[in-house]
Amino acid sequence: MNEATDRKTPSFTTPEIIGSIVITLLVIVFGQLFMWQIDRMYERRTANDGILARLDAPPVPSVAGLTDTTGTLYRRIQVRGVYDNARSIVLPGRSLMGTPGVHLLTPVIMAGGDAVLINRGWVPSPDGATVDMSQLVAADSDSLVGLVLPFPDRSQSVSSQADSVQLPGEFRRVWYAIDERSLRAQFPYSLAPFHVQLLPVAGGPVIPRPLVPPVIDEGPHLSYALQWFSFAVICIVGWMTYLLRSRAARRGGSRFVHGPPHPPRI
Repeated sequence: MNEATDRKTPSFTTPEIIGSIVITLLVIVFGQLFMWQIDRMYERRTANDGILARLDAPPVPSVAGLTDTTGTLYRRIQVRGVYDNARSIVLPGRSLMGTPGVHLLTPVIMAGGDAVLINRGWVPSPDGATVDMSQLVAADSDSLVGLVLPFPDRSQSVSSQADSVQLPGEFRRVWYAIDERSLRAQFPYSLAPFHVQLLPVAGGPVIPRPLVPPVIDEGPHLSYALQWFSFAVICIVGWMTYLLRSRAARRGGSRFVHGPPHPPRI
């Protein structure tokens, strides 16, 4: 009878049952997060393929009539017009290789009277906000080539707090917190629904330093997916190890339920 009891595998305890349910739920959640990150990675790949195709496409010949950026973001485009240097704006807090600086955006007025903001590139600035505009006057150019990018908005701000109240007729040059409506309102002409980032050209100006095209990558989704997968594996392996050790401990203890064997009588 005692030998049969000793050989019987101990049943799960209530804490072990509850723990198994919790671990199962955690593994399910981690698995869902793993699949979500994998889906995001494939979505990013699809979007990247579209961007790369647009980067390789011939430049859009003109800004005129382009009112919808669907299918044109990251397309090269030709801009013809005259720089309005007096109304250049600055996006502060744009460092380059550890050096503080700004991005300089100057509107180009086109033949019809409308304009498009041109991101001319990076300018060094000791305080990351102010630059000497007299040294940054752009010469007129018959044709410019750049990338179509979204109009500057809140996502490109370096401050979550709104800038100080703008007085009527005041031209704000430095935009810590970008408000698209206020930004457009300070120009006496209509701005395109996008801005153009100048591309580097041989023999072009050193300052402002033209920005390189955005890096096209898959982002951190694969690393996040592997992280969630590892969490699930750790839960499973760790809990199974605990259960095996717990059952082994109870099996060893059950051998001495009736006490150690008595020594033989002489």
